[in-house]
Amino acid sequence: MVAIVPEGYATSAIAAVETVFAKPDGLSFVEAAAFPVAAEVGYRTMLQLSVSAGDVVVINGAGGPAGSAAAQFGARFGAQVIGIVGRSTFDWMQNIGAIPVEYGDGVVERVAVVGWPRGVDALLDCAGRGNLAGVGRHRR
Repeated sequence: MVAIVPEGYATSAIAAVETVFAKPDGLSFVEAAAFPVAAEVGYRTMLQLSVSAGDVVVINGAGGPAGSAAAQFGARFGAQVIGIVGRSTFDWMQNIGAIPVEYGDGVVERVAVVGWPRGVDALLDCAGRGNLAGVGRHRR
């Protein structure tokens, strides 16, 4: 079992049943332990960016652990999420409620086509490539 327990540094813990879930068979214990970390990073980032219904949010690296969690939470909050990802991730992005945009040369222009004329309310760079600076021109 895996649990999300704030500040829990022990070999065992007592947790409410709604905070615990079974470790997926395909994951090692290390991978399963990391999963809630990415989910919390995505959740807290959307809160810190004050993402709400109707916002346009651009997430670079939306196919990775923290980025995909942020994309899911952003969509759940009612935002229009634009996920910058590789083409192989497009179907999955659409399934979680995000609009996929392929990374690489011309990404700023592709994001502008999707997010404009409304503009962009929040930017999140989970890839750390620094290529979102041009997207800021399209910020509301």
